[in-house]
Amino acid sequence: MVNFARYMPSIAAYCLSFFLFFGTVSCSGQRKSASDSGKQITIGFWNMENLYDTCNDAWNDDDFTPEGQNAWDETRYRSKLKNMARVLDSINADLLGMCEVESKKVLLDLRAVLKGAGTNYEIVHFDSPDERGIDAALYYHKEKFSAIGSEPIPVVLSENDKTRDILHAVLLHKATGDTLHYFVNHWPSRSGGTEGSAGKRVIAAQILHKTLQTQNLWNKAFVIVGDFNDNPWDSSISKVLGACKPAKKSDCNIHNLAGFFDVTQTGTLKYNNRWDIFDQIMVSSALWNKAGANLKFKPYSNQIFAPEWILHHGGKYEGHPLRTFGGKTWLNGFSDHLPVTAVLTYDK
Repeated sequence: MVNFARYMPSIAAYCLSFFLFFGTVSCSGQRKSASDSGKQITIGFWNMENLYDTCNDAWNDDDFTPEGQNAWDETRYRSKLKNMARVLDSINADLLGMCEVESKKVLLDLRAVLKGAGTNYEIVHFDSPDERGIDAALYYHKEKFSAIGSEPIPVVLSENDKTRDILHAVLLHKATGDTLHYFVNHWPSRSGGTEGSAGKRVIAAQILHKTLQTQNLWNKAFVIVGDFNDNPWDSSISKVLGACKPAKKSDCNIHNLAGFFDVTQTGTLKYNNRWDIFDQIMVSSALWNKAGANLKFKPYSNQIFAPEWILHHGGKYEGHPLRTFGGKTWLNGFSDHLPVTAVLTYDK
């Protein structure tokens, strides 16, 4: 478990270097964030869609080996890393939660391909019990943050049904001395049907909610990101976790920034030509209400990163995120999910 006694900042504040936030595609109902300098940090999340190396490991990764059905050799792996790095360099996030990464090795390989600020990333990662060997992880900018605690939070389903741990990282923001809790989630999939699998995501929501409660975080600065395999209005998120559409409830403890998006117009992944918003960023009341922390959410800064070059063009998948494979065909794309970002600002 995390040693919370370590959170008391013992260092003097540092000056945060100049940071330029790159504007992205605005979603319906959102004002586009202007590119500007100032005291701000970019947070985000991305499902990396099967970021595997080429090694045949103990878990079920046979398809992503040179002999597997995806013919996953060094050429395809290196191309995947290059494509993912193009997106990450464009987002230029200071804190980036990720899922569907196989190991710390692939995170190190990806970091080696990144340019600019991305080369300053440090890594928080734990191996999960997931049968496919995919994990949650976090990149954080080491000149702006220190990791002062981290833990995997197990999501226990049944003996024969393994899923990903929730990653909990505790970060010290060097410029303000603020402590920020960052939770990276990849909740159980909808395999077996939405209704049939819903109970698994309820369990994940209950575990996360209990963690916030038992660690007394309701009045603290925290961010929850992830691929929840549910939409913001689904019960696991809106009722069990208790994440509300921002500004709709005065007593809300978790403000779900995905509530701003119009799913009839946009989303983070497409299935049967219909958008879903499974990839979400949520902030605590301390960040939303600008109380109890120097860090605060910047209004209208939440975005789905969707430039034209990250989308599929032509055919039945027109407008979908351009993924790595379409069936067994190598598309040499990015991911079946789009990244999400938001901005936090501070005064010090």
